[in-house]
Amino acid sequence: MAKAQQAVTDAQNAVNNKGIDKAQQAVNDAKNTVSNDNDKISSLNNQITDAKNNVKQDQNAVNNSKDTLDKNKNTTQTAQNTADNAKQELDTMEGIAKVKQNNVNKAQQAVQQAQDAVNNLGIDKAQQAVTDAQNAVNSDNSNISNLNNQVTNAQNVVQQDQTKVDSINKDINATQQTISNLNQQVQNASKEVSDNQQKVDSLNSQVQKAQDKVTDLSTKAVPTISFTPEQIKATQDLVQALKDYEKQGNSAVNAIYGYDDNATEIKLLKQKWSDVMTDPSKIVDWKDNNETDQNTSIDPNNLTTEQATDLSNFVATIINQMRSSLGINNDVGDILVSKGSVQLALTVAKNTFNDKWAYVDHDRKALNKSFSEFGINGGGAEDASWNSGDFFAKPTIASFKNDIFHAIQQMMFEDGDQDMGHTVSLLGLINVSNSDKPSYLGVGTNYLYDDEGNVSDVSMFHYNIVDPLSYLDDINTDTEVLKSKGMFDTVNNPYTDLASALQQAESELSDLQNQLSTAQSTLKTNQDNLATQQSALAIQENKLSDLQNQLSTAQNTLNTDNINLNSLKSSLQQAQTKLSLDQTILQQAKETLDSYTADAKAKLANLKQAQDNLAAEQDRLNDAMITLKEKQTVYNNAQNELKQAQDNQAKAQADYDNAQNELAKSQTRLASLQADLRQAQDKLVKDTETLKQAQDTLNVYTQDKAQKLANLKQAQDNLAAEQNKLSSLKNISENKKSILAEKQTALSDAQEVLKAAQDSLKAEQDKLNSLQQHLSDLQNAPKLLAEAQDRLAQAKETLAKAQADYEEAVSTLSDKQATLKEKQDALEKAQTALSQAKQVLASLQAIKDAEDKAKAQAEEKTKNTHFAQTANGKVVDSQGHIMVGYTVKGNQVFDAQGKLVGTLAQTSTTRRMANTVKQENAKVLPQTGDKPNNSTTVGAILVGLGSLLGLGALGKRKED
Repeated sequence: MAKAQQAVTDAQNAVNNKGIDKAQQAVNDAKNTVSNDNDKISSLNNQITDAKNNVKQDQNAVNNSKDTLDKNKNTTQTAQNTADNAKQELDTMEGIAKVKQNNVNKAQQAVQQAQDAVNNLGIDKAQQAVTDAQNAVNSDNSNISNLNNQVTNAQNVVQQDQTKVDSINKDINATQQTISNLNQQVQNASKEVSDNQQKVDSLNSQVQKAQDKVTDLSTKAVPTISFTPEQIKATQDLVQALKDYEKQGNSAVNAIYGYDDNATEIKLLKQKWSDVMTDPSKIVDWKDNNETDQNTSIDPNNLTTEQATDLSNFVATIINQMRSSLGINNDVGDILVSKGSVQLALTVAKNTFNDKWAYVDHDRKALNKSFSEFGINGGGAEDASWNSGDFFAKPTIASFKNDIFHAIQQMMFEDGDQDMGHTVSLLGLINVSNSDKPSYLGVGTNYLYDDEGNVSDVSMFHYNIVDPLSYLDDINTDTEVLKSKGMFDTVNNPYTDLASALQQAESELSDLQNQLSTAQSTLKTNQDNLATQQSALAIQENKLSDLQNQLSTAQNTLNTDNINLNSLKSSLQQAQTKLSLDQTILQQAKETLDSYTADAKAKLANLKQAQDNLAAEQDRLNDAMITLKEKQTVYNNAQNELKQAQDNQAKAQADYDNAQNELAKSQTRLASLQADLRQAQDKLVKDTETLKQAQDTLNVYTQDKAQKLANLKQAQDNLAAEQNKLSSLKNISENKKSILAEKQTALSDAQEVLKAAQDSLKAEQDKLNSLQQHLSDLQNAPKLLAEAQDRLAQAKETLAKAQADYEEAVSTLSDKQATLKEKQDALEKAQTALSQAKQVLASLQAIKDAEDKAKAQAEEKTKNTHFAQTANGKVVDSQGHIMVGYTVKGNQVFDAQGKLVGTLAQTSTTRRMANTVKQENAKVLPQTGDKPNNSTTVGAILVGLGSLLGLGALGKRKED
């Protein structure tokens, strides 16, 4: 019903020709929004193209680093195998050397025993040698048996490893074939994307040309200032927070200027906003190529009203464009130029020059005097900039516009060190509570004096804005004076008088954008299909990578187990060699023992044989040691090569990981941009519909009166129908509630019957179970069992009927509840709209009552609170404290937040007050400033503290 009521209001406004300005503004705002949407989409498309190129480059880097890594892995594996083989051969040779050493030791022992036999000494030792040799042979045989078993087991393990490797290789081959097929599908999908991308690019080019035409017509000779999405969002977030804070009964002015310690959220948002907005790279050079401007020389000390008005319209257009581009123009209001605002700026410039002002700072005396002349007694406010030019070359309108545009950019993107004072002022962030009211701007200029008291070539630009907080201030502003000075007599701004040509260009742009939207939709479908194919490809590639890792692991296991098998075989061979040698030693020991009973000749022959055996074993040992040394060298070289290969692989792995990280970042960035593009495209569709609705609303105003009356009658009939429908819904709702109550009662009764039946059934079931349990013991009780079974059947029948009744009641209740809910929802929506309207009215009345009460209390409190003022303008309280930021207006004293806190005494009321005033008056010295640097371009830009405090003093609801 609220929508129908609004339709009646709109139709009535059309009949009365009331609100046509708002309707036109709504169309303009919607057009700006659509234009911004298109700018954003174009920017996102460019960013996406760059992001795709980055992804492609990063993917190539990943592929290259992967190839390098794979090669290094192969090299490392080869080096590892070489090192393992060298180690195996070294270990084998060390074992052989040990055996040879043992053989030499035993041969030496045999020689000693043979010598003892010749000398008839050590027969017991000879007997023990036979025993030891026999034990060694027995041990060798046992060891060989164990090693044979281990070799067999190791061969089985190697066979299993080989089977696993073969299986993984089979899976790898199948996956590679799948990847090959998917690559073809990706190639086909990529071609479709490429073809449609070309179409989108072509349309984008046409849209861009159309957009350029719209932009050219929109701005003409006025340059525009663009903002990043981050800057737009940060600004909108801050403005929304200020609006919310104001709605809570607080002062947005105090919050934005840091006077409210409780505004912690706004403080954080402002800092974030400051960080995002501060971006000197956004400052660009612009030149006014308008020949008329270039050929119009001006005297900064004597701007004509026409010249000042032109500069003011120029600045106002830029400011309004910035507010619109940031999407806050409906929240902070517009900047207008009036006859009075131009004259105010010229007056400020004149008074500043008359003061022989020589500082790159604000002349607060001139400001306050000028504003007071125009009826604003709460203090003057301005933004300002300075430039130093060629004294012998007179400035022109064009050169001044160049300087002004550069200065405004500095105020927007290099104002962090000024606590964003200029930016806050230009964007009108203090106006969130008066967004339906305009501000008035004037621009004036004057030359500065130098340190010697001569007129310099430095020009000072004054940007004086009279905002709603100033001209609505009943205490400090004389509205009648403002009116008499022409403050509200707005002038025509020629920079915005291009509606017809702009409308045609926007129509052409809209048609191209619709074509682009369709092409983009098709492209998105192609891109989604490509993404699906690429995802499937990536899954298979990951699977292949995983299989290759499994293969590498399995191959390493196979290699390790092969090494172990070869080691066991080598050990078996060594054991067999040792057995052969030990058997020889046993034979020698037996012969030595036998030699004890032989003649001397035989003993000597045995000794000779033992000595020959020792010499032979010693030669074998020497050969083994030489080979061992060679194997050690080979092993050391293999270890060095392995270490180098491992280092190279580690570096390749790091490069590959870094490449993958960069690819992931690029892919994330691309996905984010594509998501932003989809959102922007969706927003464009919605904003285009909003523009259509706004245009339809505006069209109503252009119809003849008869049609307007017909529209009003139709809207009234619709409202009456909605009201009747609401009344009917209320009646139906009451009837449905009555029926629902009856059905709920029936349901409750059915539930009670069901519960009783269930209880009865359970009791009978328990009884039957008891009877059946003892049936074998109750052969003479068949009658009891039959009766129990009858009661059980009856209970089941009762339960079934109760269950059916319950389900019917539930079904009926569900139907009635659904119908009732629909009617209740409709009723609740209507009641909610009425309740909200009442709440808004009550809130507004409560705010008004609270403000009236607070104002009365504050006025009463200040009557007995006295302050004094020193010669240099400082305010002193009764305790002798200097109150920083306090201002005096008439005989009233206001704190830094603009709150009335007391009255100004004619003489000091306390001794402490008198002492402080005396001390401050004694140390008053004239203020000097730095001589400006005579450069050829724009100089420093500052925000006046007096200006900020003046604005802060207008805060309406600063809490104590």
